[in-house]
Amino acid sequence: MGMFDTIEVAHTCTCGEKLPDYQTKALGNVLVVYRLGEKVVVPDLEIVIGSFEIHGHCSNCHRSIEGKAYIKDGLLWRVVEMDEKGNEKVVVEYVPGE
Repeated sequence: MGMFDTIEVAHTCTCGEKLPDYQTKALGNVLVVYRLGEKVVVPDLEIVIGSFEIHGHCSNCHRSIEGKAYIKDGLLWRVVEMDEKGNEKVVVEYVPGE
């Protein structure tokens, strides 16, 4: 099993199963856990704005979940999942002060 980083954002599968997080290999792959509103730090790289792929898997219905995490002002800002047509559905968005 390879190394990855975790995006700790709770979400619900289409089958109703509650899932605690997503995984990504797009960052440092050193088992860092990122939370909404936290600074995203990759060794030797400062990311101010952008997006990266995230993945999940439901152990109940065995569905693969594809999505993106967005960075804004260096912070993990938004998490979206892709529907079956490839459209983005916002799972959660960071609002400063909340």
